This record gives sequence, C-alpha cells and structure tokens, in this order.
Amino acid sequence: MQSAAQTQGRNIRHYSNYLSERARAYRETKIDWVRAKEPRLEKLSVDKGLLRETEVVQHQLNALLKCDVMEAEPENEITITVFRLLVLDLLALFQALNQALINILGKAPPSSSIRSAQAN
Repeated sequence: MQSAAQTQGRNIRHYSNYLSERARAYRETKIDWVRAKEPRLEKLSVDKGLLRETEVVQHQLNALLKCDVMEAEPENEITITVFRLLVLDLLALFQALNQALINILGKAPPSSSIRSAQAN
C-alpha cells in the first residue's frame, strides 16, 4: 500500500504529464482546446488542418485519461482539486472532439455513393 506522500507524488506526476501534453497541443495548433470559446473544429476544413487538429485533441484527451488520480479513496484537498480540474478539461475536450467528428462525418460522402462505387 502506498503512503499518502507517494500517492500525491504519483498524482502530481500524472497531472504534470497531462499539462505537458496540453502545452504541446498549444504549441502545435496555437489554441488552448480547453479554453477555446469558438467552435473552431466545427467550421475547419480538411484542407485547413481539420484532421491534424483533431488528432492533437485526441492526444490531449488520451493524456488526460491516463491521469488516474482517484485510484484510491480521495483523502485530501489536492486530489479532489486535481480531479475537479481534470473533469472540467475532459468536458471541454470532449466537446471539441465531438465538433470535429460531426464536421468530419458531414464531409464524408453518403454511404449509398460508397456502396454504388464498390459495386462498380
């Protein structure tokens, strides 16, 4: 069993890794996907980088999901605060990713044209 100090150190490392990924995402796209007010991925075209920016959001979301700060029963304010911040970021990233996927699916050809192309 880990001590409280070891658990806090692990939680801080996980959160630090997530923040590093968030900074990398900002460096690549010049957008903080958590604080973005405009629905950029909803309007972005494939030519302007929709797929690349969607992948960046996916990487940031994956890094956030690796932060398992609630592995044990929360015992202090730091763990609860980190969890709260992660949930808020998760909601914002999930919204951005949903906008991107709706945009991508809207640009895909209808399934009937795909089937007719495969039949020929």
